[in-house]
Amino acid sequence: MRRRAGRELEPLQAWALDVQQRQGHNKAAVAVANKLARRLWAIDRHGAAFDPKHISRKP
Repeated sequence: MRRRAGRELEPLQAWALDVQQRQGHNKAAVAVANKLARRLWAIDRHGAAFDPKHISRKP
């Protein structure tokens, strides 16, 4: 697991760093913004509390 300042990274941080290495800084920034917007939409749409470990499943 990746670490920063002696602590493990959050899953979103690790994902963002992976995207940055593959696609570059600007595309990673857009990807993170997109992911956060989709999370906020889902929270609002379903009226649920945020669960960082939630995994979506098709019905």
